[in-house]
Amino acid sequence: LFLKGTKSNPVLYDLATGIQFSPTSDILCALEQGERIEVHKSQFNNQHLLSEKIILVPTILTNHHFLDDVHLDISYACNMSCVHCYQPTNAELLNIGTIKTLIQDLSRINVYKISISGGEPLLHPQIYEVFDLVQKYNIRLSSIFTNGTLINKIFIDYFKSFWSYSPEIMLSVDSLNKKTFETFRGNGTYEKVLKSLSLLLGNNFAVTINTMVTNIHISEIESMYDIFSTLPIQRWRIGTPKYSGSYKNNRSALDPAREDLQSVYKNILSRYLEDYQKDESIFDLQVEFAFH
Repeated sequence: LFLKGTKSNPVLYDLATGIQFSPTSDILCALEQGERIEVHKSQFNNQHLLSEKIILVPTILTNHHFLDDVHLDISYACNMSCVHCYQPTNAELLNIGTIKTLIQDLSRINVYKISISGGEPLLHPQIYEVFDLVQKYNIRLSSIFTNGTLINKIFIDYFKSFWSYSPEIMLSVDSLNKKTFETFRGNGTYEKVLKSLSLLLGNNFAVTINTMVTNIHISEIESMYDIFSTLPIQRWRIGTPKYSGSYKNNRSALDPAREDLQSVYKNILSRYLEDYQKDESIFDLQVEFAFH
């Protein structure tokens, strides 16, 4: 059991059964005084509780959300076969019934926001129903991770027409050189993704560029900084792929040397700090595992 809601309107939620009910004033008083208490289920007057004895811990009585952010992979299906992808290589997807149950459960435990990812989440045949469910259950859709090939006017109009805000779009761009880009992601993908980037920025979406650094294009990273610093993106997120999926099989050819990686990161960070001193409106920079 844990308490959700606010202190003025607390609700006990049983994770085992999904049932919600109001606590007694005695139990609330004990929790507010910082006492860890053990009670018998008879004190709740609720026959659906599974446990005979229930321990309530005061630290869970809070005005804050039980979980701040949840990352939900709704599908592993993808329309690319990237050599550096670290996700499972199968077309498995969650059906809409399962997704609805998950979102309902997240709402019950007072989750504040959710990120939707995959695979390529926009391939899900009921993706807009998924978005509708997030909104219906009062969870903030914080971000959508996408390769960008399926961003279109329908997507743009959906959020501009039916939502009071637009989620952050986490767009994968590993190179701004067409040949390098399509070495990773396949023929015909370069123009599609850059067109999507232009469409998103032109409609004032918050865009984060996700860049995976490999040995093949590590020399291009600093020139990417030059271009991204001229665009109204929100954030540039740089990192290396996880050792799983296709990347694990191609690691020997793709893994950058540690000294090369740290040299590039150092140069990027130095340039960013200098530019930030001049203009604080520059994009946020997120360099992951720089010294790992």
